[in-house]
Amino acid sequence: MTDVAATHHGMSGPLLRGKLAAPSIPGHLMSRPFLFDRLNRATERRVTVLAAPAGWGKTLLLASWLDRAGPPNPAAWLTVDHGDVDPIRLWTYLLAAVRRAVAVPDDHPLTTLRPPQTPGPDLDMFPALLVNALGELPEPLVLVLDDVHELSHQPVLQGLEFLIQHAPPQLRLVLAGRFLPSLPIARLRVAGEVAEVRTADLAFTEEEAGALFTDADLALSADQVGVLRTRTEGWPAGLRLAAISLRDRADPAGFVAEFAGDDRVVAEYLMSEVLTRLDEDILNFLLRTSVCERMTGELAHALTGREDAARLLEDMARANTFTSVQEGWYRYHQLFADTLRLELRRRALTMVPELHRRAASWYAEHGLTREALHHSLSAADWLRVSDLMGTLWLRLFLDGEIASLRGLLERVPEEVIAADAELAAIRAATRLAGDDTDGAYLDIRLAEQSAANLPPERRHRFEAAMAMARLDRAQLTGDVAASRAAAGPLLDAPPSAHGTGLVSDDVRALARLRLGITEYWTGERARAERHLREGLSLARRAGREYIALGCLSQLAGVLTAQDRPTEAVRVAGQAAELAERRGWGQTAQMAEAWHALGWVHYLHNRLDEADQYLDRAEEAVRVGESAVRGTIRLVQGLVLTLRGNPHGALSLMEMAEDDVRRVAGTHVFAPYPRGETIRLLAAVGQRDRALELLRESLKADSVPVHLLVAQAELYLADDEPRGALEALGPALRGTAPGFLDQRLQAWVLAAVAHERLGDRDEAARTLEHALKLAEPEGLRQPFLRIGDAARGLLTRHASFLTTHPRFVNELLGAFGTVETSRARTVLSAVMPEPLSQRETELLHYLGSLLTVPEMAAQLYLSVNTVKAHLKSIYRKLGVSSRRQALIRARELGIL
Repeated sequence: MTDVAATHHGMSGPLLRGKLAAPSIPGHLMSRPFLFDRLNRATERRVTVLAAPAGWGKTLLLASWLDRAGPPNPAAWLTVDHGDVDPIRLWTYLLAAVRRAVAVPDDHPLTTLRPPQTPGPDLDMFPALLVNALGELPEPLVLVLDDVHELSHQPVLQGLEFLIQHAPPQLRLVLAGRFLPSLPIARLRVAGEVAEVRTADLAFTEEEAGALFTDADLALSADQVGVLRTRTEGWPAGLRLAAISLRDRADPAGFVAEFAGDDRVVAEYLMSEVLTRLDEDILNFLLRTSVCERMTGELAHALTGREDAARLLEDMARANTFTSVQEGWYRYHQLFADTLRLELRRRALTMVPELHRRAASWYAEHGLTREALHHSLSAADWLRVSDLMGTLWLRLFLDGEIASLRGLLERVPEEVIAADAELAAIRAATRLAGDDTDGAYLDIRLAEQSAANLPPERRHRFEAAMAMARLDRAQLTGDVAASRAAAGPLLDAPPSAHGTGLVSDDVRALARLRLGITEYWTGERARAERHLREGLSLARRAGREYIALGCLSQLAGVLTAQDRPTEAVRVAGQAAELAERRGWGQTAQMAEAWHALGWVHYLHNRLDEADQYLDRAEEAVRVGESAVRGTIRLVQGLVLTLRGNPHGALSLMEMAEDDVRRVAGTHVFAPYPRGETIRLLAAVGQRDRALELLRESLKADSVPVHLLVAQAELYLADDEPRGALEALGPALRGTAPGFLDQRLQAWVLAAVAHERLGDRDEAARTLEHALKLAEPEGLRQPFLRIGDAARGLLTRHASFLTTHPRFVNELLGAFGTVETSRARTVLSAVMPEPLSQRETELLHYLGSLLTVPEMAAQLYLSVNTVKAHLKSIYRKLGVSSRRQALIRARELGIL
């Protein structure tokens, strides 16, 4: 560096030019225009504070701002360092910076102004002279002081304080550093004369993080970028360090999944830039408190024994030592905390369990059970773990936090669970909620075998866990008797104002939900509705929204089974709104609501919407939920039937039959897929097989409408309208069990039969009755399902004195949409646009039970990317659902 000016006492050498100029800007530096705009607005005020820890890009931001989009006025730059503890040195450099930035005439005070050569009264008066000189500048000046955290000497701070408080209108100060030294800007802040840019403002967005990795020639998915951005909390240096570490990694996905503060590059940076600069006693304090994700001063005292723990935390937050505070709780930056824990293990591994025990005790004493459990697990304190798990699990279970509960249980050794009946029962309930039925049944037996070893004070909690597990098991198998036996003790016992907690409102709500589900699927619809409505009321009263969601979802299904589709849509809409608000759209609780919406849209001939809802239902349903899975496949098959794909529909009906057979009782929709299978077999030319199934099915004591409709269609296909009318008799008289859509089909088929017999008046009366039943709910599907015969009847009926003219016209229009859909099905058999390699890869996953998020994880793609690929696949195949895509791909030989 060459000399700039060195004429004053206290300066032992030439001024360093590097202190008087912003650092050069790397050519690849990311532009951040929104922060540039913010700085431009900020410097309209007297003081701008830019405070953040090391590596947050303060200096580069200011330098690039001045270089690319700075203020309209001149800007001076001074980088402060630890040598600027001498007021003479600081004022000399500051004057030099101002003179470099502003051209002043020879007679301007700044031309001759110099700080005194020795300490004393004259030097104390110098800030006033500087303020007066700056006040005579011809235009405003922005003065950037970088690294102001280096200023600690009191005379320097006093002079800078005077400059800030008495700054003339021409001066705009920008103070940048890791923290702001003791400068009194509180009054200016209240007066609105201080603008602040903090750590959160400097954090990289996901888009910026993605651009950083792209610039580094690293191909990461949006989800992987999101993980790194979350892990680093947007810390620019952390993201750049991750990019450096990724360059030589053969497994980027594995690195992203494991990236933490113990990564070598990150740890080395934090050690050199932060930890090595700390006093040893402060570092020891940080190491001991790093075992906690968050802490108060009191908790820090419990961990370290230091009486000044609260003050130390406050000082570190003020000094931006990767410490933040919110509502009295302090936390360390995630990567910083990881580095501290790594260093703690290196220095004092044996101390770690004791620190976790202290934290667990403090959290437990303050009623923070989840945190206490986390630290007890880390300390391997299994007695405390058992006690805390028994206290916490039901709340997590009732709130739908099954994944969290499962994660906690996975940290408990198998031998500990095997010896503890309560833990085994809790794990059984958790496994059943997560589709692991085999493991759950083993845990139930394990719990029953070791129950005698439980102390009396824990038995009521054990019974609660066992009741939840037995209720869920009964629901999955459709065993009403077992469900009532499990629910009975919970429903019949008096409310517990003082007691065990077994019969609190939330537990009662869950018991009613589970019982209502079992009753619904086994055909006891009135009882199911009553229990679900009671459960909903209790869940809302107890504030258990996850249980309320389950009650709403199942109630929507019950209402469809009671031929009340309008009510079902309203209730399903309430469930969807709650699920969207809480992020529960793809939980098992929502599967039945999505199915109900798919069913109603099918009834209204909105096939694309029906497919979308059914796809959502299929992604949400649990593996073991044979009852709801069977109904989803049933409706998917019905949609394919209307679309003119009988082979695909037949495949789905056969799967639906397999599903409903797994229910212990009689599935509420059991006859439906059998009736549709018979009709579809006839449609694809397998008439003998259709007749064989029909004869076998007609042996039942009570033949449902579904089978009578199938029988009538076979009669009409043989041109035997009288036989069809005879078969439909019980359906028309209302003595055969069935649903409204099938009863309507029976009336339409009867009208067709009368027409073929030449009795047009009776055909018209019969069709008019069908219209009367269908119009209130707008049911189009029963007419469309009969096909051209119904269309011909409706065309002629429109010219008679029907009391439903608008509905008849709507139905005739609906036939046109069905034809369009079928034409699309035929035309798409030849694909004008082939699938991409990634789309073909994704297509193979559609046949699995994986949800969209699970497919995304398997393919290392974001959920949004997978959804975009699915949309493209559906467009190219000419379909609108996952199931249709599989069927079409098999037809085309892609699969």
